[in-house]
Amino acid sequence: MSQARAELDAELALEERCAVMAAAGVDHDPATGEYMPIRTQVLRRAEELVTGPRADEYGPPDQSFRRIADGWTWHLRNRGLLSPDQALEPVDVATLMELLKIARSANDPGHADSYVDRAGYASCAAEVAAAKPGA
Repeated sequence: MSQARAELDAELALEERCAVMAAAGVDHDPATGEYMPIRTQVLRRAEELVTGPRADEYGPPDQSFRRIADGWTWHLRNRGLLSPDQALEPVDVATLMELLKIARSANDPGHADSYVDRAGYASCAAEVAAAKPGA
C-alpha cells in the first residue's frame, strides 16, 4: 500500500472514500497505475470537463459567460437591482457559479461533483480574467 493511500485511509472512512472516488470517476492514474489523491482526481476530472465535453457543448468560456452575463444583466436591470450603467462581466458569472456550488456543498459536503465543478469554474474564471484588457 502506498504512503498516500495509507494517509487517505487514516483521513476518511471507507464509505466516504468510495463515494468520493466513484463520483470523481477514477482513483488511479491511467498512465502509471498509481493511486491518485482525491485532490488530484478532482482537478483532473475538472480539466477533462472544461477542455472536453463542456467546451464542445458551451463554447469558449469568454463567449459562453458573456452570453450568460448579458442575460443576467438584463434580468437584474429589469428587477431594479442593477442601474443602467452597471453590467456583469464573464468573470462575475464564473464567480457566481462557484458560489452556487459552494452553497450546494453546504447541503451535501460529500457530493464530489460539486468540488469538480467548482474547480472547473475557478479555472474558467482565471481564463476570462486573464483575457480581459488591463488584467
